[in-house]
Amino acid sequence: MRVRPLTAAAAAVLAAAVLAGCQTNVGVAANAGGQQISESQVGSYVTPQSKPVSIQGTQVAPKPFVLDILIGERFYRAVLAASPGGAPSEGQINNMVTSFLAGRSPQQAVEGFGINGYTPDFAQHVLVYSELGSLLNQKVQQGVNVRAIAAKVNFPVSVNPRYGTWDSAHYMLSTTPSAGLPGVISFQPPAPGSGGVAG
Repeated sequence: MRVRPLTAAAAAVLAAAVLAGCQTNVGVAANAGGQQISESQVGSYVTPQSKPVSIQGTQVAPKPFVLDILIGERFYRAVLAASPGGAPSEGQINNMVTSFLAGRSPQQAVEGFGINGYTPDFAQHVLVYSELGSLLNQKVQQGVNVRAIAAKVNFPVSVNPRYGTWDSAHYMLSTTPSAGLPGVISFQPPAPGSGGVAG
């Protein structure tokens, strides 16, 4: 079974995200594009069976991984909204996800991405994130300058130090040892036709 790339177009898209300072509010995991993501929300998607996810050979701890997906989903929506044709409706997104599932549960589908042990609700977020990334890739292929659009999107990001910091120079989530994630997470698009999880 060929799996659609999980992190398609992220290199072009995440280039617009900037660090807006350290988030010190108690109970807040991050603020992204004016929307707050709470630590309780992040924790609600993790179970005792949640396993780290391998990204470019780095084992990403469950909670930082969840936070990355939640921030990325919001940013993809913002860039699509600013792109020609605008953002898809929720109904369109749901139809895309349903088509991709082909009768599987969301959890079964994301296992193909190497994502195991998370809640069904989070699996749904992963699939929406993947579909939004695919739409951005389509725009790139159609000649749309997604990077230029993303650079104009007002999407400040601040991350609770518990999960890491947003590296504004390299547009990456740089994590701390306390986040359980050594090094830097860098989502890159896969080689054309490679399928699977982009590293």
